[in-house]
Order: sequence, then structure tokens, then C-alpha cells
Amino acid sequence: MGESSSTIFVLQDGNTNYVTVPIIKSPCCIKVKVNGKEFNALVSTVTPRSVCSLSVLERLNVGMNKEEMTTIDAPMGQTLDAIGQVELTMLIKNAEIHESFYVTKKLVEDFIIGMDIILKFGGFELNNNSFGQTLTLG
Repeated sequence: MGESSSTIFVLQDGNTNYVTVPIIKSPCCIKVKVNGKEFNALVSTVTPRSVCSLSVLERLNVGMNKEEMTTIDAPMGQTLDAIGQVELTMLIKNAEIHESFYVTKKLVEDFIIGMDIILKFGGFELNNNSFGQTLTLG
């Protein structure tokens, strides 16, 4: 695997780079940035597509690219009612990801990072060490 440095890299399928980030709260939440603003994101292997809360778009003053009603599988056997989609560029540590996110009105965290993004990294691993719990994507 390639080494993660402080240089920003654009994540694309086949990259060998990885990032390790602290888990900020259970079960598996990390900090991400969009347009320079910090948000909380739940990493979920149950959710096939990544999701963001409508409140994120309001905070960023960004509109949806596409309005559509659909249902998405969510953690703990729940489903989410999406109202549309938005294209955003997310920064996870120094990995820049351009992705289409489903938008929902109610979400516990700001984002759910789904399998679409996890697979771009090639997977993930939870780590327990003397610094606390971390998550490595890649």
C-alpha cells in the first residue's frame, strides 16, 4: 500500500493510498470537511450509497443537483427516505473524494459514508491503539 502523507490526493478507483483517522464517537464516526467546513460522518458498510443531511446543504448554501424520491438501506435495519442528490467534494484527512450523495431531511450525523466511497478506498479497518480507536480507509 502507498503511504498516506499530508499532501492532498484525489481518490480514484485503483489508488493505493490510504488514510487513518480518529473515531470521534461510537459506533464509527469520523470528521470530514466539505468546502472548508467540518462535519461528522458515520462510516457504514450496510449503506450502499453515501448520504448527506439536508441541513448540510443549508449550511453550505448549496442546492440539490437532482430532486427524486427514493428509499435507501441504512444502519440497524432502517431505511432512509431520500429527496434528491447532490454532487460534493469531501475531504477525509488528505483524501479528496468527489461523490454523488443522496439527500435526506433527517439524519443523526451530517453524512453517512457508504460502500460507494469505502470501495473506492478498497475497504477499511478498525484499529485500537494507545491513541484510541482509529479507522483506516484503504
